[in-house]
Amino acid sequence: DATINTSPQLSLSDCDVLDAQMQLCWQDYMDALTDGELSRVVVYRTAAGDPAQQSVADIVTHSQLHSMYHRGQIAQLVRAGGGTPASSDSQ
Repeated sequence: DATINTSPQLSLSDCDVLDAQMQLCWQDYMDALTDGELSRVVVYRTAAGDPAQQSVADIVTHSQLHSMYHRGQIAQLVRAGGGTPASSDSQ
């Protein structure tokens, strides 16, 4: 079993580079998706090691909603600290 580091220690600069790379990868992937690929079922194990399966469409939807959830958490923390969060409407 491969271990995935879900909490890497990255600098802000590293995060900027990774973000730019991921945006390009997501755009390429989304541009290439077909109806058949969206309905394909992916079988995998969760981070806890439990078996799971979902369609590609469900996985893509979850990943987008999950990132919005975390952007909301960050905005709330910034506000609680007296700051003004960055706009996330363009994401």
